[in-house]
Amino acid sequence: MTTAPDSITLTDVIALLRKREQDGRSTHGTTVDRTDYSLLRWLTESQEEKADDLLYMGAAIRVATALIDERDRLRDALAEIVRIHDNVWSPKQADRIADIARKALEGASA
Repeated sequence: MTTAPDSITLTDVIALLRKREQDGRSTHGTTVDRTDYSLLRWLTESQEEKADDLLYMGAAIRVATALIDERDRLRDALAEIVRIHDNVWSPKQADRIADIARKALEGASA
């Protein structure tokens, strides 16, 4: 029986694990095969890593939320431009379109 080739994701995770072990060897002079840690020490290390991960996830969620908000703002501005365009532009509407586009561009560069 042949097995399917590894996914790109699995290959990347394996490479990451190898790198992390190598970094651990460089930093601590050993691998996780060390025998000087008690069960409590391993659990504490794991808990600290998870706490760090929660901070990373919180930061990533804030960035993702800001990107989604910006996307929605730009989508709404473009929808307004289309709505005005569909009603045939008058000079007043052309000025309004320019204002909407300016605000969208100002927000996008912030």
